[in-house]
This record gives sequence, structure tokens and C-alpha cells, in this order.
Amino acid sequence: MKNLVYLILLLLAPVNAYSEDDYYVWVDDNGVTNYAQKNPRDYPAERITATGHFAAKTLIDSEQSQAPNRGSRPGLPPEPISTEVDPDKLIAEDRERIAGQIAAQKRSNCEIGKKNLVNLETYPRIMVKDENGEDRLLTAEEKTAKIGTARQTIREYCRG
Repeated sequence: MKNLVYLILLLLAPVNAYSEDDYYVWVDDNGVTNYAQKNPRDYPAERITATGHFAAKTLIDSEQSQAPNRGSRPGLPPEPISTEVDPDKLIAEDRERIAGQIAAQKRSNCEIGKKNLVNLETYPRIMVKDENGEDRLLTAEEKTAKIGTARQTIREYCRG
């Protein structure tokens, strides 16, 4: 039986090597190198096979200049491509993203605080694990302290 399993695995091993997808690489009008599984219509792309070096090839400058201008307007000159980076815009985007993450964490902390307070005030006995991993009941003093902590968490994180 073991020999049959090994034979099947041996026969299927080469199939896996040839089943990888091909990828395409191209440089857009902004000079950004793009990778995708589908060939883009508006750009000359280079096909990277499973045996090729993925991400090792990019279009050279002369090929970039031959790429069609996606922002072209019939009868008008092509719009200039700006290579300048606005640091204030990038920082504003990061600040916005981080502010969203902080707001989500505060909402999560608020919900945890509310859930803990409800459980502490609803159940007369609360089981916890001690430092040895043994189950034990919270003492009255520990329960009072945890209720205070839950209320403080709610005050800090559940602001409207």
C-alpha cells in the first residue's frame, strides 16, 4: 500500500511544477511597474512564465515612451505626466489611515469594556485561571477592582 501511495505522489509531482500561472509585467504612464495575471490591453506587457524570473524584468525607457498615453485627448496634446510627489498628501493619507485604525481599536476596546462590565455585574461567581493555569474564583476584592477597570475602559473608549 505504501508503495502505491509513493508511486501516485511521484507521478503527480511534475504536474504541480507546470501548473503555475503566467504573469505579465508592464510600466504604466506614471512610471509604475505593474504585475498581473491578465495581459493589459493598453500597454505593451512582457509575459513572465513560471520558469522565468518573475519581477526581474521591466520595460526599458524606450519601450515606456512607446506606450500609449491613457490620458490622451483626441486633437489635443497629451497631458504631461507629473513625477512630483506631494509629501503633505502622502502624510495626510497615512494620518487618515492611522486615525481610522485608532478609531476602530477604540470601538473594540469600548465593546470589550461593556461586555466585561455586564459579565462582572451579572454573574455572582467568575472563574479565572491563576498563574499555574488552575481554575479559581475571583475574590470579592478582585471582582470590585475589575469592575472599576471595566468602567474606566468604558469612560475612556466609549465617547460619542
